[in-house]
Amino acid sequence: MSDSVRLQEEAWEHADRGDYTSAIDALARALSVVEREDGPDTLDAANLLAELADLFETTCRYEDAAGAARGSVAILAKAPERDETVAIIEARAWQTLSASLRALGRFGEARHAVLEAVRGAETGLGAEHPDTAAALNALGMFHKFSGEFDLAEAAYRRAMAILLPVHGQDGPGMASLYHNLGGLHHARGAFAEGIPWARRAWEIRSRELGEDSPEATADAVALAALLDEGGPSAESERIYRRALEVWRRRFGDEHYEVASTLHNLAALRRDSGDRLEAETLFRQAYEMKVELLGPGSPDTALSAACLAAMLERDGDRGEALRLARSAAAAFEANCLPSHPQSLACRGLAGRLEAAEKNRESERKPATMAHE
Repeated sequence: MSDSVRLQEEAWEHADRGDYTSAIDALARALSVVEREDGPDTLDAANLLAELADLFETTCRYEDAAGAARGSVAILAKAPERDETVAIIEARAWQTLSASLRALGRFGEARHAVLEAVRGAETGLGAEHPDTAAALNALGMFHKFSGEFDLAEAAYRRAMAILLPVHGQDGPGMASLYHNLGGLHHARGAFAEGIPWARRAWEIRSRELGEDSPEATADAVALAALLDEGGPSAESERIYRRALEVWRRRFGDEHYEVASTLHNLAALRRDSGDRLEAETLFRQAYEMKVELLGPGSPDTALSAACLAAMLERDGDRGEALRLARSAAAAFEANCLPSHPQSLACRGLAGRLEAAEKNRESERKPATMAHE
């Protein structure tokens, strides 16, 4: 066994145990071996860069993920033969690039990348290949986040038509698609329609991987978020607090999944009437997202808007207005104007701006009329 292959296998053993630092180090050393022994533009180097990009994205190192993914597709663009292996690696790298750029709020670049993933998969693998379905699933996710809900559903349905004959309705390969369909219905506000999809994803991955696996935990959180729209429950709170334990044990305290679950728990505590804890949790989620994603990400904007609404009610209108303006700008730059969260942020910012103008006019001294 070559040193590069040994290091690659070692990397995925570390990743399976949740030791991502060691996994990234092992993959980086494998890449160095390949580049030194075979050259920097080989198929093995492209594959290792794509795998590094996946690990960087998993650990929220989005700029590093984008850089590694770009390196992979640049190598593959020069490949002398366009065989199935090249097409599979290239589609995966484009998807990781898209997801990382979307997380950073760079939706224009992310759109190009995910369309390249679909185009390359369909051309190189065929319209019915499972990896084409994976690219379509990624396309659906992009459209959902940008507010293009009908396009998202169309992409998911195309992916489902490919995967159902391969996996069957309850096969493990369907869980990610079901999770995303539940998320799409949540984004649309069709909560009751999303619950069966989210529940099916959770049931499949709990059965296959265990209830405390990261995958099943993500499904449980998504299901709880849908159920919460009918009113907060003790069961949902238990799910969120348990999920935080799983995420922190797996990824540490600073991770996107931690921030996202803190946001969900904050919304539950707000709806339960505990405004003090809700504001604290929303602020934690917002500050963590700023650190991980930057202020221009719509995901950051969602937490900014919720925190702004809390501060408005508490009378801290200055910070509320700053947050609301930032949130509205993030959605405006990346999402359709009809996106529900974009509409809500613009409405909140407009309301706060009007209130600020009223206060300024009240503070101006009255002028004496001329006799």
